[in-house]
Amino acid sequence: MHRTQILLEKEQYLALRELANQKGKSMGELIREFVRMGLGKMSPKKKGGADSQESLKGFIEEADVTGRDHDQVLYGEEG
Repeated sequence: MHRTQILLEKEQYLALRELANQKGKSMGELIREFVRMGLGKMSPKKKGGADSQESLKGFIEEADVTGRDHDQVLYGEEG
């Protein structure tokens, strides 16, 4: 593994910390999972293109999360 540093917005940090607590995982473990899923869903020809967003469908796989919850999932904000 390689060590790296990232900067998160306050809302992102709080949402990630809460999700890590809920799942009993470290924040680093969740970030590695998100990166793995995101990179796995993007084919090389789609990177940076309009289809990039399309390739991230299903990125969050929570049974109790709906489309109305997108602000909470993406930004940690209450709708």
